[in-house]
Amino acid sequence: MHPYSVNKDIRRSAVLGIFIVSLGLSYLIHVLVIVKIKPLEDFAIIADVSSLSIYAFLLFLFDRVIWRWFVNCKLINIPIVSGTWKGTYTSSKNDFTPVTDVDVVIKQNFFNLCVYFNNDSVSNSHSEMACFLDGQSANPVLMYEYMNEPPDKNLQIHRGTCRLIYKEQENTLIGEYYNDSHNGHWGRINLSKVN
Repeated sequence: MHPYSVNKDIRRSAVLGIFIVSLGLSYLIHVLVIVKIKPLEDFAIIADVSSLSIYAFLLFLFDRVIWRWFVNCKLINIPIVSGTWKGTYTSSKNDFTPVTDVDVVIKQNFFNLCVYFNNDSVSNSHSEMACFLDGQSANPVLMYEYMNEPPDKNLQIHRGTCRLIYKEQENTLIGEYYNDSHNGHWGRINLSKVN
């Protein structure tokens, strides 16, 4: 997985909030262990848990799990697109026929994301960078650059860009992709979330 960007300051606010909570928890642990349980010297080591350790632990939990709760409560406005997607794509290489089936797996947490595009016979690719654009249209847009490594050794490895509009209510990603100058092709992608 690789980092992805969002055109909001939500990450800065989240990191600052986690840091402040870690300072508070560190102080609370210190007070509870040193002041309240003073006779129990064996527990003194717990009081030495640093704010940095607590911060790292909370940041890990937030990145993997907690941020999704904030999205569901509408406190964080980053689309959750992780999961398995099925759909079709077409290519200008063949005048947009035939329509080819494709499986896409998107892995995502608060800081990282990766798009895996798989069509066993023609195309296997993975994203190398990505971003969400929000506020420029009615729906958020997932944009990513990918590296395509075809299973067929006669086909050329190439890079490309994909721009997909995320429609949360319909659970779809719809858009277009473009290949680099070696191939010069483009096409359309229609995906629906399976899980």
